[in-house]
Order: sequence, then C-alpha cells, then structure tokens
Amino acid sequence: MNISSIEKQYQELKTELKICKIGGIFVALYRNKEVPKLIMKLLENNDDLEGFFQFPLYIDEKKVPFPILFEQTFEQIGNQSNIFHILGIEENISSEAIKEAFLGYLQYARERLKAKPYSLVFWITPEFEKKLFLKAPDFHHWVFGTYDFTAINNDELKSLTSSVNKELFDVQKIDKYLEKVIWQYQNWETVKNNNESFLLEPMERADLYNYYIQSYCIDKEGKKDLLANLLANFVEDSKQNFLTLLGDFGTGKSSFSIYYFIELSEKYLKNKNKRIPIFISLKNYRGKLNIEKFMVREFYEKFKIQINFLIFQQLALEGKFIFFIDGFDEMASLTDQEITFQNLKELTKLSFENVLFMTSKQDEPYKANKVFLTSRTHYFLTEIQEKNILKADYTILYRNYATKSNYEITRIKLKEFNNNQIREYIHKHTNNEEITNQYLKIIDDTYNLKELSTRPLLLEMIIKTIPILRDKNNINPADLYKAYTDIWIERDNWRSHMKSQGKRSFMWDMAVKMFKLSGDFSLHYSKLDKPNDKYLKHNFEILYDDY
Repeated sequence: MNISSIEKQYQELKTELKICKIGGIFVALYRNKEVPKLIMKLLENNDDLEGFFQFPLYIDEKKVPFPILFEQTFEQIGNQSNIFHILGIEENISSEAIKEAFLGYLQYARERLKAKPYSLVFWITPEFEKKLFLKAPDFHHWVFGTYDFTAINNDELKSLTSSVNKELFDVQKIDKYLEKVIWQYQNWETVKNNNESFLLEPMERADLYNYYIQSYCIDKEGKKDLLANLLANFVEDSKQNFLTLLGDFGTGKSSFSIYYFIELSEKYLKNKNKRIPIFISLKNYRGKLNIEKFMVREFYEKFKIQINFLIFQQLALEGKFIFFIDGFDEMASLTDQEITFQNLKELTKLSFENVLFMTSKQDEPYKANKVFLTSRTHYFLTEIQEKNILKADYTILYRNYATKSNYEITRIKLKEFNNNQIREYIHKHTNNEEITNQYLKIIDDTYNLKELSTRPLLLEMIIKTIPILRDKNNINPADLYKAYTDIWIERDNWRSHMKSQGKRSFMWDMAVKMFKLSGDFSLHYSKLDKPNDKYLKHNFEILYDDY
C-alpha cells in the first residue's frame, strides 16, 4: 500500500467522521504503534473537523467493562461532536480470557454505544479484527467502516507528520493578564488612589501585599497546619484534585485565595511547565451553572481569548490549570438546594478526573487539573451530601476503578486569628510597637472586641475605627460596620456626585426596600425613589427620564 492509498484511507475516515456525528462505530487497522497517534493528530488539525474533539481512550484490564465505564464518563465531556479513539486493547491486556471478556461486553452492550452522540474508532490489528468478528458478531455487523493503515512505513510516517503541531491559543495574553494582576497586587495603594479597577474584584478590599498574615487551618483529622503548606502539598499531590476551604464570614478565605493565586502566578511566569492559575469569582453568578459556557465566557472576559470549549477541554486534559473558585457560598445563597447540588457537580468537572481515568494508559501517572474552592461553612454541604453528588453519576468509577480520594472533596477549616497573629497584623498597619500595644490594650479592655478581632475582616475594621470608637465601653459588629462605612463614605466623597448625607439616606432606603420587597436581597432600580436634589452636589443634572 503506497502513500496515496494511505491518504485515501485517511480521507475516507475523516469524511465518515464528519458526516456521522451520532453513534458511529469504526475500525482502524494498524501495526506500527505510532500510526494511531499520527492519524489522530491529522484529524485534530484538519479544518474539515473544526468543532470536533478527539479523545484517546486507553483500554486496560481495569477498563474491560468499557461500555459501562464510557456511559459514566461521557456526561462530564458535554454534548458537542466528539470522536473517541479506543487504544491499547491488545498491548495492555495480556490475558486472552480477559480480551474475550472485553469482546463480550462489546457484543452485549453495543446498543448503549450506538445510542451515544459520539463516534468511536477502535484501533486494532487485523488478527484481532478476526476475533472481533467471531466473538462479537452483532457488534461487528454494526461497524460503519473499516480503514486499513497497516502498510504505512517510517518514511511515510515522517511525510505525514509535517505541520501537525500548532498552538491552541495565544498564551501571551494570559501572561500579560497575570503580570498586570501581580502588579496591582504589589501596588495596591497606587491602583486605589488612581481610582482604577482591579482585575480581581476581591483584591480591592485590602492591601494584601503589605498586610497579609499567614493563616492556619485544621484538616478533617484535626491536624493544624499553615494553610500555605497544605496548598503546596495539594498542588503536588497526584492523588487529590479537589480541595475545599471552609470558614465563617471574615476569616480570610478570599484573602488567602488571592495571596496563593499570586504566588502560583509568579511561579508559572517563571516556569511555563507549571499549571496556569485561573481565579474564578462566583459572587454575582446566580442560577444553574453550565461549566462549558461559563469557561468560554471567562476566557474571553479575562484574557480576551476567544476559545471554544473543545480547545479548553484539550488543555484541561493535559492538566494545564489550577482553578481558584471564590464565592461559592454567595452563589449558593441566590439559588435553591437542588441547583446548588448541580452547580457543585458542574464545578467538579473542572478536574476532568473521570475522563483522565479513561484516557490514561495503565499505571501511567497523569497530570490532572486542580480545583481549590472556598465557601462559608454553613452554606456548604455535609460530607454525606458531597459523596452522594459524586456517586450519583460516577458509581462504577468511584467504587471500583479509581482512587477514592481523587473524587472525594477534601475539606479543611480555616482557623481564626490567635494572639500572635492579631499582634502581627496590627503592627504591620501601625509599624510602631507603642501604638500596637495601645491598640491591643483597647481590644483587651473593651467588651466583645477581643472576640471580634479574631476575624481578619473585623480586625481591619477595628484598626481603622479605634480612633472613633475608643470611648465606647461596649462595641459590637454593628458599631464597627457603621464607623467603617462612615470612613468609606467620607474618604471616597471626592469621587461622587452625591453628598455623604445623601449616600446614607439612599442606602438606608434601599436596604429597607430590599428587606421588605425582596426575598433574595436584590431590588429592581424602578422600586427606588427619585433622587432628592438637596442630596446632590452642584452642577449635576438628574436625568429623571431614567426613573
């Protein structure tokens, strides 16, 4: 068979795959082990198959019940046009009895495979094709076409291999984005004073570069450790891909996520073999999450990269990413329990763990994505609920074929500040030992302030409001919030068209209406009263038509 006949076989296979998007079963014959990889690469780069995604599925003795495992995997991939290449049947299964068992599964589960919205290409030798015909005749009868690549030699391989590698997207755009995020992190005051927007919205709350204090956490065995140490272990652990940080309001979950996101961004920019860190905020996301559409939108909004989900999947299956997911609890507060369950399940897909299990060679370690999620403790699910979500669709993999810890959402609890951390935090702000001791004495001598100071968010408020509240004998969170918002209103007064008194009146009116008229603390602008002229600064015209 010469090069033109090989090209003909390739063109015919490509055409059939393009036409047959649902339930296509094909057989490709080969002898040289490099041929399947080459043909897959050629198909992948062919413009005629744009919008299709190629998956190599490596069969071994753990994956003999292939049709059942395939069912458990395909939902995680999505409903776009996909082509699955079934490889390693003869190389990875030494026992003839187990090979026959594999053929038996194909024979009796053929209808399951044919019903899926994908095409499957089985790469086998001519000798194994005869066994397929004898042991799984009904399955063989449903094969759409057989394509012969057995006669290709090394010179022909080299000829066909040219121009098969190409960049999936412009990684420089991600680099520039991360460089700017790092610059904003390190120059927080400058960004704030210039009234610029932070690329990471949670970053604008505090100057973490100058004032961040290392946090401690407790794992499910009750062991205490630096949170940064635990994350470093998580990043390197090949058996764990999903980690959840739980903590109450104001304990520093988002601050730590930003701090460690910056650290990994710096490492990635120095070494492109590291995972690309992606920071995702769910704060304002409401409703049911569709991870495919969500990630396409994130790439465009963050990096100005127009990427389809097929390309994202290809990168994800190479373990290219570590995702920092912030604000799951805030998203959960805007939805009901059922949608929260579904959204968590969607987020677990970012590791592509099930797909990697199916696409990896036997006993070959694979690099999976990492997912680090933060949530308030009381918004999150119980351990039983978590496992039920994961087992619902991945029972076979979860129980029998994969390392259980990979699928389990490992949870850690953030510890509140201790005395040493409180002192360190105050000293970073004051840069004066005497003033630090004065602040600590006020905290110790004021009822309830000691307890409030264990939360980083409230401690920051305490530091900024002590000059205002030092004469009060009893300080509660409401006092802190009021004093802190008063500072904020006056500090940013120069930016506003509304006077400080007007802001307070407007916010009070909106809060009352949100409480009375809304069940989810949202309010349509038409429900608000028209602005009062006396609350607006001079030379500002009200556009009443907007109301």
